[in-house]
Parts: sequence; C-alpha cells; structure tokens
Amino acid sequence: MPSAKPLDSFPFVRSRNVEEVSDALASVYARPVLVPTRGVEGFNATINVCDLNNLGLAYGAFGVEVGFDFPASGFFSQVFPIRGKGEIVCGRASATLSPGSSAMVSSGSGHKANYSADYEHLVLRISAQALTENLAAMTGATINRPLRMDPLQNSRHPAARMLQQCVPLFIKMLSDAGPPSSDWAIPQAEQLLMTLFLCGH
Repeated sequence: MPSAKPLDSFPFVRSRNVEEVSDALASVYARPVLVPTRGVEGFNATINVCDLNNLGLAYGAFGVEVGFDFPASGFFSQVFPIRGKGEIVCGRASATLSPGSSAMVSSGSGHKANYSADYEHLVLRISAQALTENLAAMTGATINRPLRMDPLQNSRHPAARMLQQCVPLFIKMLSDAGPPSSDWAIPQAEQLLMTLFLCGH
C-alpha cells in the first residue's frame, strides 16, 4: 500500500491525463499550459487541496519532468518543495526550488515553473483581497495599489522561518483531522499564516 501523502484526506485529482489536470487546476487557481518535458509516459498527477475561508493548502506531485505556464490569478501563492528540484520564473526574476527553500508568486503575476520527475511540494495560496485587508488592518494604512512581492524570501527572517515550520504542521493537523470544522481554530490559523506571510516578505 502506498504511503500517505500530505492532505490525503482532501483528494483533488488523481490523473494520467494532462488536460484533466489542467482543467482541475483551473477550477481552484488558474488554468496552466502543462507540458510533460519528455512526453506523457509516466505522467501521474496526485494533487490534494484543502480550501479554507481565505486561503488554501495543497500538495502536488506529477511523476515526470513537467513545465507549467500559469496566467495571472487573484491569489498569492508560496511553494514549499519537499522533494526533488525545480524553478519558478516570474518576469525577469527566478527562484530555484529545493527542499528547505520556498518561492512566492504575487497576485496578478503570471509565472512559469519546471519540476523534476521526483518533485513534490506543498503550496500555500492566499486570496489577494484578504491579504490586502490584513495588511491594512496591521498597519492602519489605506492600500490603493495591488500588493507586489519579490519571489525570493529572506529565509533568515524569523517570520519566514516560522512560516516554513507552521505550514507543514498545519497541513499535518488538517490531514489527521479530516475536513476542518467551522470553529475558532481555523480562522485563527489563517490569521497566523497570513501575518507570517506578510512579515516574512
């Protein structure tokens, strides 16, 4: 029996069909152009998704070398590689992906990504509106422009280190508990992750 993957309690898509995976991703993020680098043989996508109130958490693996070309979306997304290697390119900026690192894509910014065959990652996806409102509440400032952030994060920043630790722990909690209840714990956890995300960037 295969070992459990993060968020296996929240299966989203299991497919060897590239178009089916692209359609599924479009329903929660933005429809990508998805191209297995060396052909479709061996392509075997496993994606788990847990959507909460203002953010979503996901796990993904694809079984072969793949390239993605994502259009802009209304979300900020931070990728946390847990196996393999890859790269994200946003405009002229690029970030190398490997376990222990992370990279971020701003809302309204398209990006390209390339992953090795053994690549697996966790993803934190946050509503741009919710993040902007959170920043306004934290600073007392009126924010009239879309937020933009560097795809590279200062991994030495305390908030960045805490976010690296909290995301896997929160995902494990959700995986063990199954579908989250609507009690106070989920909004508080969302607030913590958004605050760490803002402070870490």
